[in-house]
Amino acid sequence: MHRLFTHDALPFLKPENVKTKFYDEREIPSQLYVVLNQLFTISLSPNAEKLYYHGKVLELLGLYFSEKKTDTESCPFLNDQETVRKIKQAKEYILKHMDAPPSLKELAKIAGLNEYQLKVGFKEIYGNTVFGFLTNHKLDHSRVLLDSARFQVNQVAYQIGYNNPSHFISAFKKKFGITPKKYLMNKH
Repeated sequence: MHRLFTHDALPFLKPENVKTKFYDEREIPSQLYVVLNQLFTISLSPNAEKLYYHGKVLELLGLYFSEKKTDTESCPFLNDQETVRKIKQAKEYILKHMDAPPSLKELAKIAGLNEYQLKVGFKEIYGNTVFGFLTNHKLDHSRVLLDSARFQVNQVAYQIGYNNPSHFISAFKKKFGITPKKYLMNKH
């Protein structure tokens, strides 16, 4: 794997660092969980498995290194660590309450921020609006639930907070380019 990445974009993967351990204590984003789950749930022939794993490792690296870094110059109040902490707290709150999330106004009040700080800061830190982030997380989580093969499409829709399964199906198709039912059929 080290031979694939000998350029400066990923310096810890240079040949001289082959025996150096790399640790990162960042929180694992939901899209990485989806790919990791796929690595452990797939059953393929040995030759196809090797190619599949190779592709998934590249996908993991791409997702990991494409994570948007905070730009505090364009959003000066992110220099305030207390504001950043409150925005992260707001993210954790909506993830814990994703089945019935609060309104933006309620979330700002819970986090102790005004709506502007929450909206702009959230977009700057996470690269998406509050509810765009939540929708992506829900849909990524839905794939994990579907991959578990323990739930039907309707059950997954209700479990991640959709009142109408057809809304879930259209959101899933919009994000992944396939309906949940076809996604399940392709898994088997």
